[in-house]
Amino acid sequence: MRIHGKDRPFSCLLCNNTFAQLSTLLNHERIHDNHKPYKCTKCNYSARVLSNKLAHERIYHQDHVFKCHINNCIFSTKFYSCLRRHRKIFHSNESYYYRKNLNYFLQKYNISDFWSKCKVYEQV
Repeated sequence: MRIHGKDRPFSCLLCNNTFAQLSTLLNHERIHDNHKPYKCTKCNYSARVLSNKLAHERIYHQDHVFKCHINNCIFSTKFYSCLRRHRKIFHSNESYYYRKNLNYFLQKYNISDFWSKCKVYEQV
């Protein structure tokens, strides 16, 4: 396995980029021929890599939403990681510290103003 070593024996014939694994080179070569074999079943989106197609479907076509149910909070998101971050900032034992320094955390985590609409935020 050559992933972390400096050995990169696979090279692209069109742009001379080198890769440690053949599968990475094959995915890279799709950039040059614009081949996007992974098609969304609900719209005309297509992707070069399966993981990008799956992320697209989760973001744009998935109905499941993660909701915060703490203290009648109105926050909801399609991503569990965002819900965890929301709970850490607004509902954890350290939430007063986070809310006190809210502008810093909004910039650090690139969080939109929607986060500040949480009912707990109004209690600071």
